[in-house]
Amino acid sequence: MKDEFGTYTSGELTSTLTFSQSTNIRDPREGYEVSMSNSYSGLMGNVKFWKHEFTGNYHRPITDRVTFVTTARIGFMHEIKGTRSGHRYSLGSDGKLRGFDWCGVGPRDKENNTVGGIKYWSVSFMAKTPLSSKEVGINGVAFLDLGSAWGSKKYKKEDLQDSRAMRASVGVAIEWYKG
Repeated sequence: MKDEFGTYTSGELTSTLTFSQSTNIRDPREGYEVSMSNSYSGLMGNVKFWKHEFTGNYHRPITDRVTFVTTARIGFMHEIKGTRSGHRYSLGSDGKLRGFDWCGVGPRDKENNTVGGIKYWSVSFMAKTPLSSKEVGINGVAFLDLGSAWGSKKYKKEDLQDSRAMRASVGVAIEWYKG
């Protein structure tokens, strides 16, 4: 964790390409979206890396009021110089793996501090139904989330608690979107 202290500057450029065939951008009930994001940090400063993320969403109506949603994500990064734990992937309380503490899933050092991983995947299965009018925009959601974050080239294996093991959570939630 000594590498985490000090001053660092990062200039990052990100591009995202999205293709959507869904019925509604804010609250889709049918269709799909796929997106790809690429980031490069190193335009200025002392932090350099490449990051790539791919996301796919599929929405299918089960009944007039219930929609089944599947979301899959993968990400990987290539560390070049000066990366910190905040630049790497950790899952939990980020919408990618609900039910875990912030940075709750991913590599940790011997003192149990999160250091983040260079790879991750997550899959979410949801059934959602409206609990209000479209103008108010409240949905009830039941979900099953699966995922993992792992890998580090910066830390020695004996200094790291790192596992590719799948983590899972199941629950219910209330979702609010601006209709």
